Amino acid sequence: MSFAQENAIKMNIFSLAIGTYNVSYERALNDMNTAQLGVFYLNWGTGSGDYKTTFTGVGITPEFRHYFDESLYGFYVAPFIRYQNYTLKQNYDDYDDVTMTYTTREAKGTLQTFGGGVIAGHQWCLGEHFTIDLFLGPSFNAGSVKVSDDTDDDYEFSTGAFDGFGVRWGMTFGFAF
Repeated sequence: MSFAQENAIKMNIFSLAIGTYNVSYERALNDMNTAQLGVFYLNWGTGSGDYKTTFTGVGITPEFRHYFDESLYGFYVAPFIRYQNYTLKQNYDDYDDVTMTYTTREAKGTLQTFGGGVIAGHQWCLGEHFTIDLFLGPSFNAGSVKVSDDTDDDYEFSTGAFDGFGVRWGMTFGFAF
């Protein structure tokens, strides 16, 4: 099949389930390779009740795709890098030794990560202008948390899936032109 389009703008629909708005632009470089740039905004919380950690921020994911059929169509592998910058907030109980009482406080901080990985996927073309892209692969992010000045110095945020080994996966719908 020959797919005449050289550009696609796509949105990851699975990321919407966790409060992430993820849009990417893919451009054909030649008959078998493309470059894609994804940007996202995240507003997500983990935990429950009053002790929920919220992550709010942005990320960018450039990737190089090698297609085995032709650019923008079929099976591909894609190495990628990723930068993420989040603001963190979490309520916690602070014990006062003098009054022997607990006070609920809000911890604040920032998390910046840098990482990468490789995904494998398949992109289908529906008609002349629409795409569906499914992908999955391992990733690794390394980062550091900086706790704000008004939070206890020894407070530690749990960064969960945003730091360390993980899986990058998704499904995008797009418009090719």
